[in-house]
Amino acid sequence: MAQFKHMGDKQLGLPQDASNRTVQIQPVGVARKAYYYSNLAANTEITLDSDTSLIEITSIDEPVFLRFGDGNTASAATDGFDRVILAGQTRHFALEGTEEKINIISTGSAVTVIEQ
Repeated sequence: MAQFKHMGDKQLGLPQDASNRTVQIQPVGVARKAYYYSNLAANTEITLDSDTSLIEITSIDEPVFLRFGDGNTASAATDGFDRVILAGQTRHFALEGTEEKINIISTGSAVTVIEQ
């Protein structure tokens, strides 16, 4: 769970890893890979580079579901997912280095995935 620092009326959420260290939202360097799916209507598995430390996922027009790990054949109608990205949102996920693959599950959304 992200810790918050109060700044007047605003809260500034600083993402942290499992060891409670602050995670940089935008790693130094350029994206390693970028994917764009104009109509993702199934379960799509993406193999991550071994040194990927952060993924950014944007759901354009419908919610998409994220599952860490490989071989998952869950559909969007089940609870076989780890995170949900609502329509019109971008989410960042810090990786611990043990994730080799992710699965993006959708019922027809346009989706972008960026590895950093």
